[in-house]
Amino acid sequence: MEGVAFSLRMLYEALKDNNVKIKEIRAGGGGTKSPIWMEIFASTLGLPIKVSNLEEPALVGSALLGYYAMGRYKTLIEATREMVKIENTYVPSKKNRVSRKEISIF
Repeated sequence: MEGVAFSLRMLYEALKDNNVKIKEIRAGGGGTKSPIWMEIFASTLGLPIKVSNLEEPALVGSALLGYYAMGRYKTLIEATREMVKIENTYVPSKKNRVSRKEISIF
């Protein structure tokens, strides 16, 4: 579980190094049913992890893009607000947070 979280952390750090601002992570799928895994992700990334109520988030994402392309929604943000509801939010634990300095691979 931690290995997967740190793999995602490497991607996150690469985005930060390229001035991409990320405020939160949205997660979906089977792994989101594990609260401990979502807590590990939040603490490893230092970002909130928002879990939707969707069983098939990839399919809804495709539908969302289709509705936007057809003009049903003016923006992707509007479409997301209408079609995706957040079921749970996991916040980083300060106690379990790992700084960039503590990780030798960065």
